Amino acid sequence: MKISKENAEILGLSSAELSIIESLEARDSKHRDLSIINISKETGIPRTSLYYMLPKLERRGFIEMKRNNKKVFWRKSKDVDFQNKFLRTIEDITEKKITHHSPISDNNRIKVLYGADQLSTVFDEINDLPNRTRVFAIQPDLSILDVIKKLPISKSIAVCDGIKSKHLIMDGIVHEKSIDSIKGSLSDKRVAKELLSSFGGRSADMAKMPDNFLPTTHAETYLYEDKVTLLNWDKEIAVIIKDKDIFQLIKEMFNSTKYLMERYDQNEKIARKLVDLEK
Repeated sequence: MKISKENAEILGLSSAELSIIESLEARDSKHRDLSIINISKETGIPRTSLYYMLPKLERRGFIEMKRNNKKVFWRKSKDVDFQNKFLRTIEDITEKKITHHSPISDNNRIKVLYGADQLSTVFDEINDLPNRTRVFAIQPDLSILDVIKKLPISKSIAVCDGIKSKHLIMDGIVHEKSIDSIKGSLSDKRVAKELLSSFGGRSADMAKMPDNFLPTTHAETYLYEDKVTLLNWDKEIAVIIKDKDIFQLIKEMFNSTKYLMERYDQNEKIARKLVDLEK
């Protein structure tokens, strides 16, 4: 039951939990069970943390506990049915992710999207919103650059034009440097000018996050019509949750974060960059 890092991520296993499973997997070939002290030495995880993590992994079926008199030892799961079910689940998810890019849904309340083509449907949905709908967004610099890399420039321009034609109210938090990054990422001056022009006038209510806030984050989020949409363009995966309570919670967290940040006139900065491109 070898678990790759990619599969561990799908299963929600942390790197520490994976190291515990791998340690027990290696010892299983030598027919040795490990005490909590041994596991701590092999993985570097403090024993205080293991007292919580080991029972959790046991409940999920990855490992088993064995008692010898008053001593407790741990080993990898011997449950063949669990292992077969686990492998089938991973194969099914991987096939959907790599081959079909099919959304996984649960009564239309939760949807998982894979692949740039599927992720781009989020923008189509935003463009289909009623006129003057308010859309809350957090877009770190790296995520904006990922969108430019993953989607045709014509698609990005069409999305911006759709936002402006519907007079959607974009209530956002972005890095101020993102405009410089967009300009710098496109070698063709004409294309850069066209894309920046499409961004101009679409932003209504913006705040800028400090450069050291989410500097390595490739994910972004949009909130609209009781939906919370989380996207990672680098890994090409998105989750859409339609739930009024969750929407209200995340929206208030968004408002609290924005309140602490400086207001930002992105349109003015875009105008200055367009002037630079004319030189």
